[in-house]
Amino acid sequence: MADVAGMRSPYRSTSDTFDLDDLVSKDPFKQFENWFDLARSHPRIEEANAMALATATKDGMPSVRMVLMKGYDHSGFQFFTNHGSRKSSEINENPKCSIMFYWEPLKRSVRIEGKVERMSEEYSTTYFHSRPRTSQLGSTSSQQSTVVESRQCLKDKYEELIEEYKDDDKIIPKPVFWGGYLVKPSSFEFWQGQTNRLHDRLKFRLQKDEEVTDPKLTHVADDGWVIERLLIFFRGGYLVKPSSFEFWQGQTNRLHDRLKFRLQKDEEVTDPKLTHVADDGWVIERLSP
Repeated sequence: MADVAGMRSPYRSTSDTFDLDDLVSKDPFKQFENWFDLARSHPRIEEANAMALATATKDGMPSVRMVLMKGYDHSGFQFFTNHGSRKSSEINENPKCSIMFYWEPLKRSVRIEGKVERMSEEYSTTYFHSRPRTSQLGSTSSQQSTVVESRQCLKDKYEELIEEYKDDDKIIPKPVFWGGYLVKPSSFEFWQGQTNRLHDRLKFRLQKDEEVTDPKLTHVADDGWVIERLLIFFRGGYLVKPSSFEFWQGQTNRLHDRLKFRLQKDEEVTDPKLTHVADDGWVIERLSP
């Protein structure tokens, strides 16, 4: 077993806590805006809008990946992706998700849960054409999450498109398989770490119809939201037994590198051009970005 149990960093001190009196607003979107503005202005946080997006199949198999939040207001949080990707497929069959922002230098995170809906084609097209042309071409050249033979296949397609659209006045059409999604929150959890592990956790949630609450525990906020302080968890050990690994490396042109290890299925017959034998029952595949 890898020896990482002793890896620890100090968080905030007991004189620097986060409680109800420290909220700048009883509106969770405005509270998020306050923390997000601090994160985006912090010199050690490169992408404050990077968020983990967790989805699941209808039968409960989860997956998580990093995406970029591209806008937010009281209607929800926006991100854009390929409609054929794994995340989109899971959203189609189970339109619920969780997103989380973690800003390590601030020792803060925000976890949001809610429903997801697809944004309009008109809105997605407007955003698509606001992106750099290299990013537009990268999205156009890739059928995200499909297995491809090599990186060269992706590069060849990308270079064909560069040649086709070398005239900057020629509009690159938004692919029909690409667009935006909106996460509509039903809860926010604002977390601030404490070195003694008595972390601060304030949760906003939408109050249920006709719900009767204890005013000592549940505090009325704005616009149908309530606030509750959550206990830190009781610690116990869990073991995650992987069935797949995906190694991702970002590229400016959005032709990101994605190599996936997965356990080979019993009696599975694979195409050696796409699926490569690894050690101990694992196989490796390159995924389209």
